[in-house]
Amino acid sequence: MDLGLEFTIPLDLRAGLGVTGSGSLYASPGSPESELYKKVRGCPSDTVALFTTLESVPASRKVATTCSGPINGQWCSYRDEYPQANLLQAVAEDCTFMGNHSGALAVLEEHLKLVSHVKPEDQTEYLAMAADMFLRLEDKENAMRVVKQGFVVANTLLDQDMVAPRLKDVPKEVWSAAETYRRMITLGVNASYTSTLAMVQQIADPALREYEEVMMARALLGVPVRRYFTMFANSGYSVGEVDVGYDRY
Repeated sequence: MDLGLEFTIPLDLRAGLGVTGSGSLYASPGSPESELYKKVRGCPSDTVALFTTLESVPASRKVATTCSGPINGQWCSYRDEYPQANLLQAVAEDCTFMGNHSGALAVLEEHLKLVSHVKPEDQTEYLAMAADMFLRLEDKENAMRVVKQGFVVANTLLDQDMVAPRLKDVPKEVWSAAETYRRMITLGVNASYTSTLAMVQQIADPALREYEEVMMARALLGVPVRRYFTMFANSGYSVGEVDVGYDRY
């Protein structure tokens, strides 16, 4: 991985693509959310019925990632998965890209209620996508509301990262807090430059604050596309690329 590699591309909020990349629903075949999405995809007209039907889908569950031992599953690593939030995000994307503003807004509000109950370390992606969609709906006020929520999450993660033994000798630029700040900054500058700058200037760690100021400058040039490596306070890591999928729509 070329860690830290960044370049920019022109930002066009009118196009059907995400500021930080658009996600898509991943669900195990035959799972409740997979079957339900087949019925509601494309932005249902009756969102109240959708929210009621959502009760048939689990709010969260543990999913085994790697297992070892003489008996399969004897020792396993698990990650948390949030089927209800995943489903509503997928529906919100459908509504957004179809131009159904009222449907998208209704689903996004319900989606954010679910995200508030997700563990802080798992909220970043959901909040980034929600803010992205609000921007696409030309609703900068709600986009900024979500970005502010993302900064609260980043501050919480920074408190955890600062005292995490496994991150003691790890560069702060790859802490989970740093990545969350970066994602929120990328979106925030397109919603409110002054509000985003004020929040960046309040980042508690001086070195990280300076780093994120650089990220803010880059975000103002367009859409930052980055390869990244993120270390989490408790366990695990994440690698990938924050990109915009031009070929999706």
